[in-house]
Amino acid sequence: MEIDLNSYLNNSIDRFRIKKIGYLPKPCMPFITLEDDLVFYGMPGKKEKILDDIFTGIVTTIKDLEFRYFQYNRKVKQHSKYYYKPGDVVVELGSYLGYYSMYVAKQVGPTGKVISVEMIPENFAVLKLNLATNYAENTIAINRGVHKEKGVRTAYLGCNQIAGFREDVITRFVPNFDEISVEMDTVDNILHENGVSVVDLMIIQVNGNEIDVLQGMSKSIQSVRNFAIAAPYDRKGMDHKKIISDYLIKNGFDVEVVSPWVFARCRN
Repeated sequence: MEIDLNSYLNNSIDRFRIKKIGYLPKPCMPFITLEDDLVFYGMPGKKEKILDDIFTGIVTTIKDLEFRYFQYNRKVKQHSKYYYKPGDVVVELGSYLGYYSMYVAKQVGPTGKVISVEMIPENFAVLKLNLATNYAENTIAINRGVHKEKGVRTAYLGCNQIAGFREDVITRFVPNFDEISVEMDTVDNILHENGVSVVDLMIIQVNGNEIDVLQGMSKSIQSVRNFAIAAPYDRKGMDHKKIISDYLIKNGFDVEVVSPWVFARCRN
């Protein structure tokens, strides 16, 4: 189905109450500003096609805004089983450009905290800019991959939205990919370094390595009150959601699966 980008852009300006659209000349980075003065920066374009990239980049930014910030047409959301409260501490693993982190930062307010972790350097640069521009006081941006141990690991990069540590997942979407070295860390270390003793909601969106992330939480899993885990990718015929659910139940959580998400609440 083809989309008339001009019509989409014009309709979106009214629908999302967009006050301003534009781009930063260096590095050709699109942005949009809403009527409440929130600014959403998008991925930079290629300088050799600057005019096309500006228009396409703005439209792509608006589509990301629609899906990741306003959450339109999503039957299941990260917060489908959790209501944010002022003062909450939320950790989002796999934050991409930070649009959902911005939504969360608005909900938890200045007394809350949002820790956003993203492993792809190009994504992280935009994530960091978005958070620093809009919610510098209550957000922390971290450029690392998350796994069950600290070190350096090879990740597969299909494009800025399709990346992870499982080659079989990436090749479902793109035939070719790059291999990049990623600095890895555990949730245990990340929470300790940032002085976090209680997490009200942890969101895990890591394209197939969810159980590895959980196994890197031997010290901190009991400090998490709620989980929202995106788990659409089974492993070689194994039910990945069941593996995650069983692990969480064993560690003292009540679990509800609303495909493709696994939601969990600490029993204590």
